[in-house]
Amino acid sequence: MWIIVTLAAAFFQCVRTFRQRALKGLLSTNGANFVRYIYGAPLALAALALLLATSGAPLPSVPGGFWVSAILGGLAQILATSALLLAITRDSFAVGTALSKTEALQAAIIAALFFGEHVGWGGALAIAAGFGGVALLTLKSLDRRALMGSGSMYGLISGFFFGWSAMFIRDAALAVPTDLPLLAALVTLASVTSLQTLMLGAWLLVREPGMVTKVFRAWRVSAPVAILSVLGSACWFLAFTLQKAAYVRALGQAELVFTVVASTFLLREKFGFREALGTFIITGSIVALLTLTR
Repeated sequence: MWIIVTLAAAFFQCVRTFRQRALKGLLSTNGANFVRYIYGAPLALAALALLLATSGAPLPSVPGGFWVSAILGGLAQILATSALLLAITRDSFAVGTALSKTEALQAAIIAALFFGEHVGWGGALAIAAGFGGVALLTLKSLDRRALMGSGSMYGLISGFFFGWSAMFIRDAALAVPTDLPLLAALVTLASVTSLQTLMLGAWLLVREPGMVTKVFRAWRVSAPVAILSVLGSACWFLAFTLQKAAYVRALGQAELVFTVVASTFLLREKFGFREALGTFIITGSIVALLTLTR
């Protein structure tokens, strides 16, 4: 189940990022990021209400630790998404997205050092191989200045915060007192997106006056992004309740396959031997990871 859900999340995220990229011309980076929360939170709350009504399950009473993890996870996701938007607008769509996928390796390190969640040598090697594939897919040269370019750096920063976000959100979801993984995922999703709406909304009101109004005016373009975001986030959150975050994020590198297709056929970006080899290695690492977790 976690495999199917994660692949669905990767697909929704790829399409959402592609659509969100178009918002950058209408809104600021934080404004384009805010879209997924201000429109996504009501959808997440509606999905939670529908599940409670149809299942007959009561709304779980979450502990205080849940809110700490939800706030930290939501904040990390905001920072990660803004960094990703900067990466894909300052570099190619494929490169920015691919470098953000270093989150799998970073999440494994974070999980081992701070959450006591180890993936084992086999899992670590598979994740490391995926990182090598990401490097082949994205690094244009070995020149230090090229590697320190703003687009590449924002991609790596995005992966760093996505790694932290994955761990905190998994921690929050596991704290929900219920035996229903979908209920835990939707409680976490509704809570996190509502908190993100408040946090980023307050920032925009203070630092970017008028941007919230622009977000509402762009609702025709923003609404599809929000729907895709909620679908993707629901799948990610559900996957986090079923499997270790490092494994989920590693399998989520399948998004690169979707990204390469989008960047090659829709954006007409170059796809050569290096990109093909990187994609092949990433795919191999995913297959190895799935074999290890069966």
